[in-house]
Amino acid sequence: MLKLALVDLDGTVYVGNKLIDGADEAIDNMRKSGMHVRFCTNNSFKSVESIAAKLRNMGIPCQPTDVISSGLMGIHYAKTHHLEKVYFCGSDQFRAEFERNFIELADENTCKNLVIAMDIEYDYTKMTRAVRAALRAEKIVVCSKDKLFPCEGGLCPGCGAIVSSILSVTGRREDTFVGKPDPYMISYAAKECNAEPGEIIVIGDVPENDEAMAAAYGSHSLVIGRDIASLGETKTWDWHNGDPDRCFSL
Repeated sequence: MLKLALVDLDGTVYVGNKLIDGADEAIDNMRKSGMHVRFCTNNSFKSVESIAAKLRNMGIPCQPTDVISSGLMGIHYAKTHHLEKVYFCGSDQFRAEFERNFIELADENTCKNLVIAMDIEYDYTKMTRAVRAALRAEKIVVCSKDKLFPCEGGLCPGCGAIVSSILSVTGRREDTFVGKPDPYMISYAAKECNAEPGEIIVIGDVPENDEAMAAAYGSHSLVIGRDIASLGETKTWDWHNGDPDRCFSL
């Protein structure tokens, strides 16, 4: 019996600002069947509040607590592991989230730890600062290593491009990874919803992320689209009576 659905967003529920046909009805059907639904995304650019607002604007009821993002997991890891003097490489929106959670931030010359997240305004100056932080950091935490993500105009480079630009030139490797396919997210959601691995299904569009995370935790998975070339395609999906074997995409 399924108890919890972890539903990816980009390429699964929407592409850019366009809702994928049938996604809202499928989510509503899962909720009506009594399942917990959590939106599980490698987005580390936007706050969970803004992601929840986007879903509500698309007609999908959502509270910030329904969203589990890799950015949120970066904050969770920093708080639970008491990271000090964090240099945050990411968007201004998510920097504010770190500050609101009372995580001590520092510049690239005085930091002890580095957290890398998505930033669509990433440039050479930001790369230079992050590289300097990486060279001195005791611990490097990476929120996402996605190579690409779907936009309305096609595919765009993901956080993995930022991570590579920093780590490849410093000879460093991340110490901790909190995004998909690592089971950090699914473990967090399972504890929150009191669900066992066999009671969880992960629904997404990237086998290397969604399916792999589910497999690592011993949970079920459904992949909409089987390869990276399908990320930008228009999809339709449905959910029949909470039965994962009858959930399909067209």
